[in-house]
Amino acid sequence: MKALIVREPWIGLLLAGTKTWEMRKTAIAYRGPFALIRGGSGLVVGTAALVDALAPLDRDGFDAAEDRHGIPAAARPQAFALGWTVPWVVERSRPLARPVPYRHPRGAVTWVNLSEEEAAAVRTAA
Repeated sequence: MKALIVREPWIGLLLAGTKTWEMRKTAIAYRGPFALIRGGSGLVVGTAALVDALAPLDRDGFDAAEDRHGIPAAARPQAFALGWTVPWVVERSRPLARPVPYRHPRGAVTWVNLSEEEAAAVRTAA
């Protein structure tokens, strides 16, 4: 099972269902279910499904989509300048009944491939 690392406050917004676009710097071909890791915590805290990746947004599109990406107006200029312009469309985000610890592989910054045991624990907690 794949697991995406997302930092606060963004993971909280995803798990609450108020954020449906995870903004990234690059497109992604993967579609399907994945687990959500709260960045820096050592814990898998939710699950979701990646259903699409859109073309990079221009500044107007970025500003118009606050209801989907959750980036407030004051933070948008920096996020845009750093290249966080590619929306990954996320559906069915939900928190786990209890967080699941995982072993973080050295060098992983975006995705983690969970072990079979970790994945089974996530499925049980979902």
